[in-house]
Amino acid sequence: MGEGSSTAPDGARAPDLVPRLAFALVAAAVLANLLYNLLMEHWGHAFPYNTFVHAPEDRFGDFFKMAMGYPGPTIHSAASIWHLDQLFPRWTEELERLKGSRFNHFHMLPVSTLLGLGIRGLLPLVEPLLLFLAVAGLAAAALAWTTAREAPAGPGRLFVGLLALGCYPALFAFDRGHLFSVITAVGVIGGTLRSLRMGRADAVAIALFAVAINIRPNAGVVPLALFLAGRGWRFRDMVILGCATAGLFVLGFAAAHAAYPAYTPESWRQGMSDYVGVFIVSGFGQAYNSSLYGALLAMYGPQEWTRIVPLLVGAALFGAVLLAARRRRLPDSALLFVVLAVYATTSQVFADYHLLVFLIPVVLLAREGRMTGESDWPVLLGACFVLAPKNYLFFGVDIPFPWSLQVVLNPLVMVTVSLLVILRAYRGSAPAPRLAPA
Repeated sequence: MGEGSSTAPDGARAPDLVPRLAFALVAAAVLANLLYNLLMEHWGHAFPYNTFVHAPEDRFGDFFKMAMGYPGPTIHSAASIWHLDQLFPRWTEELERLKGSRFNHFHMLPVSTLLGLGIRGLLPLVEPLLLFLAVAGLAAAALAWTTAREAPAGPGRLFVGLLALGCYPALFAFDRGHLFSVITAVGVIGGTLRSLRMGRADAVAIALFAVAINIRPNAGVVPLALFLAGRGWRFRDMVILGCATAGLFVLGFAAAHAAYPAYTPESWRQGMSDYVGVFIVSGFGQAYNSSLYGALLAMYGPQEWTRIVPLLVGAALFGAVLLAARRRRLPDSALLFVVLAVYATTSQVFADYHLLVFLIPVVLLAREGRMTGESDWPVLLGACFVLAPKNYLFFGVDIPFPWSLQVVLNPLVMVTVSLLVILRAYRGSAPAPRLAPA
């Protein structure tokens, strides 16, 4: 198998070593944070110290409250498991109180709106918890299968699948019920790893990215980077991706408007304005936010420069890593780590469930078949760091959504590792290693 079959320093094959090590590190971090939460609860401390995810009284809230905001028949009674029978009346009250306010669902893009309307249509027919478990189960299976199938054949695939489901961003996404983030991750992970494995962008990869971009538009930075870095994406592929993305947006908008006439271009624009005002300007989205803007906002408060600096840093990292990649000084794992860091840090709100995309560098390191390059260990440890929970020390505990030190640590590590990777790329001259067969 040539270069792709080289072994790690300890004699273990890297295609197996990397997934095992990544799973062990992240699982240990999950257990450590869980133990801390159990101890804090035993000592009488409430949220946020008794969980590393969101408040228990809002469990699955992003799934149910989003759908309940749409009009429709009376919703099926909820089971008492996880106190959903008590949460549903509370959520209904909350939604009634927020009607006409800046807290609304009109900011969601057409594909997300259609999914929300579909869930709302099923809530009167199916017991809500069973509906959630069915949809979440499908999303979990898609995430694990999409990620694991791109890992090299062997025992490592099992550990990649376990890592995909057991890492902090996945636990956070399913606890919050934010399945849109899982769908987005499946699109980005599948589209990236598939096109890199094949050496070209086929219809499936393009379709996966089109769906992801229609849920989170700045995910488009990933195929753009693959194109500019010469990683198998051609100009024609980018044109097809643009047409597919725009076509899905237009068709989705027409279908969403037909099913929900209140969803119009004007209401969507107003919803976007409301979202910016609530989650960015007022800082309501600060908790569990892993963007550089969020870190600067946490440390320095709202300043004009805190919005500009992340864009400048992201542009510098993006340009530098693309230049290094064009010169073949970077393996795909290092390139994608930096691109994903730009994707995360330049967003104004990048909630932790979107960190699922950092599964990509782990799989690529396993596929590259060795852990001897200068960037390999920083990339692996950096990816594991952001896939692990670190919610121990909180600030602003007297406000509804306190934020932990993780808000600062995640973007700090992403930028630091990116700088280290880029500096080492310009210092060295070795070509990127070939991928081992997946």
